[in-house]
Amino acid sequence: MSNKVWQKFYPAHIKSEIDIPNVSLPEMLNETIKKYPNHAAIYFFGKEISYTQLGKLTDLFGAALQEKGIKKGE
Repeated sequence: MSNKVWQKFYPAHIKSEIDIPNVSLPEMLNETIKKYPNHAAIYFFGKEISYTQLGKLTDLFGAALQEKGIKKGE
């Protein structure tokens, strides 16, 4: 039994442990979008965001940061 009490609230199809590959977060997100475009990436207060939606939102956020003058690596 796990000592992570929050895991009892996970839906049955959500794994409690994962293996993390040696790739960047953007690479991991893009690979996951290709594999599971319509799967839920986030469940939050009854709302669900798919991996495709998350990818679009992260692109918009990145573009907004660039518009504010923030450069890669800052």
